[in-house]
Amino acid sequence: MEIERKWLVAHQELPMLERVSTLEQFYTECGDKEVRYRHVMVPAQNGTPEESCYYRTEKVGSGMVRQEVERKVSHDEYEAMYEKAISGTIYKVRGYFQVGGYEASCDRYITPRIEEGVVEIEFPDVHSANNFSMTEYYPMAIEVTNVPEYKNKNIAKRCPQ
Repeated sequence: MEIERKWLVAHQELPMLERVSTLEQFYTECGDKEVRYRHVMVPAQNGTPEESCYYRTEKVGSGMVRQEVERKVSHDEYEAMYEKAISGTIYKVRGYFQVGGYEASCDRYITPRIEEGVVEIEFPDVHSANNFSMTEYYPMAIEVTNVPEYKNKNIAKRCPQ
């Protein structure tokens, strides 16, 4: 189970991001069940080699609480499924930072262009999620957890195929 909330936060308000990576992702199903394929590229840093991983993720449900199953896949499976994509490909840069005792991820969308950072936090339980206030840390943050245009499957539909 995934318990997640999402906000728009101006990039200039955010702290320096850690563990930055580049992601590309597309969808092969976008109905009640979403099936996403993602390529994560982590650049070489501090003597560690560049890393490249591929994932297949299924999500069922809507809103803050959803079922999620993710597994690593091979480059070949990723490429084969790319041919079956029903969406365009999202390109974004992701980094992490700490806020209110939680690890948050911040996505900067390259394609399509979204001006603000899209910040997500996965919570351990619904109570924690409901009691967290992003505006306590970033007063101008706008919650978009339940806004359809900020669901990645809908963002991907706006990308060229």
